Parts: sequence; structure tokens; C-alpha cells
Amino acid sequence: MSTKQYIHDVLIIGGVINGVGIALDAVCRGLKVTLCEMNDLASATSSNRSKSIYRGLRFRLQHQPHLRPAWMILAGLFLYDQLSKGITLPGSKGIKFPENSPLVNSISKGFEYSDAWVDDVRLAVSNAMPPGNRCSDKNLSSA
Repeated sequence: MSTKQYIHDVLIIGGVINGVGIALDAVCRGLKVTLCEMNDLASATSSNRSKSIYRGLRFRLQHQPHLRPAWMILAGLFLYDQLSKGITLPGSKGIKFPENSPLVNSISKGFEYSDAWVDDVRLAVSNAMPPGNRCSDKNLSSA
């Protein structure tokens, strides 16, 4: 009787978009990845009812005053909000980062805005497909 030993660099539990996205990134970095999901990909996401990511895709920007003033970012986000007229996506807002934030101490505030509605199941499944040319160096950020 032979025993095969499987060695993997990363074990990811949960096949929702975050797990699948992390798996894709790790594969593109040349790591051996195992992704475990109890059911089908994205089958138990928080959007089971609406089938879209709750409140859209949200992005957070850290404010660094030496790059541009806060009023300029707020003005840009205000104009961005006007494009959707607040019908489908929540408006932008300023945010404060707590003292125990993983960010450097000099970054204490930022901004949050919503960008799009997405079918989360389709997004997870498409990211679980073989990476092909999505693994080029230009698509990866440094770790």
C-alpha cells in the first residue's frame, strides 16, 4: 500500500469570492493551493437573497495629506456620486481609522465609496477558472 503525501503552500477554507480571489492570487504567485468548500462555490454567501454583493463593491481610500487635500478627494467623490444619483449605490463618506488599525499611525482618516453591483456567484466562479494569462506580473501586487 502506497501513501501519497500532498504538500501545499496554502489551505483556504471557503469558496466565496474572498477565498477564491486569495486562491487565484496565490496560484499566480506560484504557490500550491488547496481550496475547500463544503458545497458549491459561493453557495452560502451573504447575498443569497439578492444575488448581488451587499451594497455593491466598496472601496476605501486612506487619506495622505501630502498627496492631495481632503477637500479635493471629497469634491471628486461628490461628482462620482452624482453619476449614480444615489439610486443604486450608497453615497461616499469620510471614515476615521481606529488607533488599533493595521495602517501606519500617520493615516487616521480616509474615504469610502461604492463602485458597482456584481453577481457574487458569477464573480466567484469566474475567478475559480484556470488563471491562464491573468497571472502576468503586471496583474500582481507585491506581497
